[in-house]
Amino acid sequence: MQTSTGKLCIQCVEVDARYTLQFEGADWSETFPTIEAAIRRAGQLVVEETQVMVYDVAGRGIVATTLFPLPGTLDEPPWVSRMGEKHAHADTLAEIKNVLASKGLRSAVEFLNSLTPHRFTSLYRFDGPTLRSLTFYDRENPSVESCEDIPVEASYCVFVRNTGQRFAVADASCDERVKDHAKRETVRRYCGVPLLDGSGRMVGSICHFDLEPGRVAEKDVELLERMAELLRPMV
Repeated sequence: MQTSTGKLCIQCVEVDARYTLQFEGADWSETFPTIEAAIRRAGQLVVEETQVMVYDVAGRGIVATTLFPLPGTLDEPPWVSRMGEKHAHADTLAEIKNVLASKGLRSAVEFLNSLTPHRFTSLYRFDGPTLRSLTFYDRENPSVESCEDIPVEASYCVFVRNTGQRFAVADASCDERVKDHAKRETVRRYCGVPLLDGSGRMVGSICHFDLEPGRVAEKDVELLERMAELLRPMV
């Protein structure tokens, strides 16, 4: 993967006159004792023609040069994968918005499920002690659109309700947080986030879960949170 042509910024830090190298717009940096060292490292990192700008402590650009990839360089710039992930994430969120607007909630939930390894994706409403299904998707039985109402305490959504925060478990059978939960041996993997209404009141949850243990990816939880934000005007 290659980044689009961009800018490497080398900022002179007043303390100890050190120089911080970072790619514009990326959450990454390295610090060096001299401008020369910073530019040399920049030359190792670029993957295509890239402009380097050096700023003094006042923020004025004092050096501008263009670097080209060095043959045989093994180092991959940290921003390459991160920026690619950000763009992919934005594209996925845009697609979710499009499906939600054009095909409705059920199709959006189905699409969201297709992005994960989890078998089930569901939206629930908290109704006192009861967890009521708003929409439900089982990739092995896609014609089933809802599940029976159950006590909140019988679902891992109870942890979302009680904390008002995301909750995830990769293998319930060996996770001490759920050692006393009734579903520990049947629902092995789960990730869920709060579902809020337009006033910010928690009214339910949106979650993925599975009968098999497995990795819970951060991107899956983040997309649940973005989906929950999209649904706020609708709940």
